[in-house]
Amino acid sequence: MRSLLKKIKKVFGITVVSPLNGGHMNIPLFNCIRISDGMELVLKIGMGTQGQPEEVLGNIKGYGAIHIIGAGTWLPAPLIVKDFDGIPVLLMGKIQVPNLTGLLRSGSASTGVNVLSRFIDNFVRVTVLTVVGNDRCEPCNNACGEVIGKITDLYSQHLEPAGLISAGFEVPSIFEQCDTHAIMCMDFTSDNLFMYRHKVTFIDPWMQSSYLGNPAVSLGQFTTLARDVYSLPGASDLGVCVESAIERISVLTGMDLKWLNQGILVGASLQFALSSFVRIDTDIEGAANYAIRSKNALLRAKEK
Repeated sequence: MRSLLKKIKKVFGITVVSPLNGGHMNIPLFNCIRISDGMELVLKIGMGTQGQPEEVLGNIKGYGAIHIIGAGTWLPAPLIVKDFDGIPVLLMGKIQVPNLTGLLRSGSASTGVNVLSRFIDNFVRVTVLTVVGNDRCEPCNNACGEVIGKITDLYSQHLEPAGLISAGFEVPSIFEQCDTHAIMCMDFTSDNLFMYRHKVTFIDPWMQSSYLGNPAVSLGQFTTLARDVYSLPGASDLGVCVESAIERISVLTGMDLKWLNQGILVGASLQFALSSFVRIDTDIEGAANYAIRSKNALLRAKEK
């Protein structure tokens, strides 16, 4: 690692200040300063044997795809990617404000309502900017199927073995084929989102075959973590705000309202499943509660 860091510092013209918490993947992550102008940056190195290279490659692919489909305003800046002898490295501008989770927790409910309203308005605008039609529907429909596949994997690999989901429960197929799609990012949560004034930044995108699909999946995941899991100040009113946003998206893009409402529930199911999974070893009662809510959200989506 020492020789690699030396090479990275020389190529990028940076000084490494301190290590950062690499999260559950334990990815090498560092606070840095660019020597030429003193700009604060974050360095992320895809090095390790527990999926770290794949995680960083997923980030790189996601950032590139999000830019291409027209949502470049959501990306951190600057954003520099380089391969060092097969090791993917990502250098990006340090975001100088807390993520939305921290921002909302530090304020009042009325402040939270205002922040979330501005965030939802931004989400609607970006969704409309990224709409695509028939010529790209196959990969988009496949990406919608991947969300269901992610829930299925969480159930079969983690929640069923822990006794939280009945063995053999079949995750239903939810989404019908659709001919209009827009940006859809999984792991679209307040932990990975930042907002300063009206500028929204999204970090750490997952690896997806396409970042176009049912945009309501992202909004459903965001709402579920903020309101139902974290109970963030102001988030209790998110339901009404999201309902209005979904109606606006349907009117502005022609997307089927039923399909969008299904997306909200599927996004909720995904987040509840993730929230259950991360609590299996520390809070089995909480894990069981979220597993049930994940399953119920899926069944409600199927009924729509």
